[in-house]
Amino acid sequence: RRTNQFSIFNLADLTSINNFLYTPGYLSAIYQTGIYGNVQYPLTKYWSIGSRLEIAREEQEYFSSSPFGNQLEDIATNLLTDSVRLQRNHNLLAFYEPFDGTYLGLFYSATADLSGNDYQFQRFDIDIRNYSTWNNRITLASRLNLSTVLGRDQNRIPLYLGGYNSIRGYPLFSVRGTNRIISNVELRFPLVEAIIMGLPVPWL
Repeated sequence: RRTNQFSIFNLADLTSINNFLYTPGYLSAIYQTGIYGNVQYPLTKYWSIGSRLEIAREEQEYFSSSPFGNQLEDIATNLLTDSVRLQRNHNLLAFYEPFDGTYLGLFYSATADLSGNDYQFQRFDIDIRNYSTWNNRITLASRLNLSTVLGRDQNRIPLYLGGYNSIRGYPLFSVRGTNRIISNVELRFPLVEAIIMGLPVPWL
């Protein structure tokens, strides 16, 4: 059993108190145990198919100090999850992220109710990404993600929107539902080429 502190911080948050409180941290106690197996087989140079089988017990408790109040429901369930994925990955990777190429991912996962009280749902995801780079400096990154959750307990495992990695401009986990579409386009370019440090001056 472990206690996690979750928080996302950005220097831009210091510009106003509202931005500083935009994605406040919260405490959660998480307990997970189980086993999983994962296999992946290359179909071609860029296409691959994979499968994952997981048997686990998951309990997650959001403390009352959470700034989201009761929006995040506590989880206590056994999970027997089988997932299948089909991917086409034609990306060229930079130091920390892709900078050119395309990616397509199709994902399906389903759970089985072993005890009669476990969560039962199915989830479908389609993820499409494209990266175009000019002069190895400026990258145009676009993404389209479609997700849906079906089944008896679809409302207990919702999809969330909001925060730094989904829809910026909305608080973290502020929108939830069983269907989700995310589309965004970003222009990425370096602001700082390098940082040189030294004492007493950088050239010594």
